[in-house]
Amino acid sequence: MIFVEDLMASLAQRRTVFCSEADFQHELAYEFGVVVLPSTSNWNDHSPPQFGEQLT
Repeated sequence: MIFVEDLMASLAQRRTVFCSEADFQHELAYEFGVVVLPSTSNWNDHSPPQFGEQLT
């Protein structure tokens, strides 16, 4: 079960102020990925394909 209070508490430790609602939404989604779905916490670690590289 996902507890929003736990996500918010974890997020509050990293960020106390957000510059916009979109910024908050992005950070909350990231926190969800880190706390709830740990295997997705490094989803952005992959480099994009190089120009002309064959996609598989």
